Amino acid sequence: MTFHINKYFRLLIVLICVFVFLRDSYSYDNLVTERKLKNGITLMHKYIDTQPLVTIWVCFKVGAKDDPIDKAGLTYLTVNTLAKGTSNGSAKKIFFDIDSLGGYFSSGCNMDYSSISMMLPSDKYEKGADIMSDIMLNPVFSNYEYLKEREMAFMESVSNNEHNDKYAYSLLLSTIYPKEHPYSHFAIGTEQTLENITREDLINWYKKYFGASIIFIVVVGKVPLKKALKVANKNFGGIKAGEIMVTKAEISSLNTKKDLQFRNKFKQASMILGWPIPKTNTKDMLCMDFIRCYLSTYKLMEELREKLGLCYMADSVYVSGVLSGIFFVYTELNESKLRTAKAKITDIIEELKTKEIEPQRFNDTKKYLKGNALIFSQTNNEIAGIIGYSKMFNIENMRQEADEITSTDVMETAKKYFTDNNVSIQILPEK
Repeated sequence: MTFHINKYFRLLIVLICVFVFLRDSYSYDNLVTERKLKNGITLMHKYIDTQPLVTIWVCFKVGAKDDPIDKAGLTYLTVNTLAKGTSNGSAKKIFFDIDSLGGYFSSGCNMDYSSISMMLPSDKYEKGADIMSDIMLNPVFSNYEYLKEREMAFMESVSNNEHNDKYAYSLLLSTIYPKEHPYSHFAIGTEQTLENITREDLINWYKKYFGASIIFIVVVGKVPLKKALKVANKNFGGIKAGEIMVTKAEISSLNTKKDLQFRNKFKQASMILGWPIPKTNTKDMLCMDFIRCYLSTYKLMEELREKLGLCYMADSVYVSGVLSGIFFVYTELNESKLRTAKAKITDIIEELKTKEIEPQRFNDTKKYLKGNALIFSQTNNEIAGIIGYSKMFNIENMRQEADEITSTDVMETAKKYFTDNNVSIQILPEK
């Protein structure tokens, strides 16, 4: 069993793995063509003819981190209501038209960016682009769709508190980051902040910030560059600039060690140990994800579950964002074994700081990461996301050879970030 968090939280690390571990087979410069539309929107194109499919991926460089503090969830609601009706047709008509093309539409929002995308047969590319441009140019944000989407977001926010892992993670976020930090909550917001968001907020937020200045469009699939550029200029070249969202400066996070306990209705105890990771360089990010992989694949389950029988499940997660990140270990277990399990996890972390990983295990972990990077770069949608995100946040210029990372690098990274500046949260069953 693995710890479940929103897939968008881990995209940055996936991208780092793809560019670092697969540099020889995935070269941004050789495979991707970049052009500017007449209004300044960046278009990136990659021709793939293995299947008669194409993906149109539109990314907005505005995410949940940019929401007003008292209206967290605003970007999430805006993006997820965007396609629910235009001045030319209802949500039902839009999705009927997409289905009629054999297409699939999706939208998403994480802390750092938001996006909409469509995958469809390549011979339907022009019609698909027509629908996408209608969604972007003529949204109505009807009151009915806004209320429905807000209610679903509200239910999801409530549901997060009904699951051990999500509840523990939400407590970790709100403890490590101060209330005013944009990473102190989920992208979806909270029940309280969602209540503050009106339909007019969505309309004004979209008009103000979702303009050409912060849009990146990626076309991946069996569509030639000339056609992709012509259709993109026709459909998206008329989008107005809009305002550029100024990313908030990083706010200093936890500066004292914290050990907290909570009681909840869950029948099983759980524990989460977390460390704030400041905004860092690519090499350290890769080393942190290496540690995440090594702990999850080998040490935690082998030591805590198989050898000592301390827990039902154990996992480690590295979440990296534009402003900062978090590394944590999460486990579910009996309350009576909490103290022993915490001591063992602490020992495992200390060992990373003082002892280099055995060569065979080190190489096996590298192989796993390479395989993981391949898995996340197979479909047109995944490739489009990699291309767009890497351009948006300048990752394509941060590649390194995987073999340059050594066990000494991993140990030094562990020393740097696994300090006493951490949070321990234990969630105990109600008595």
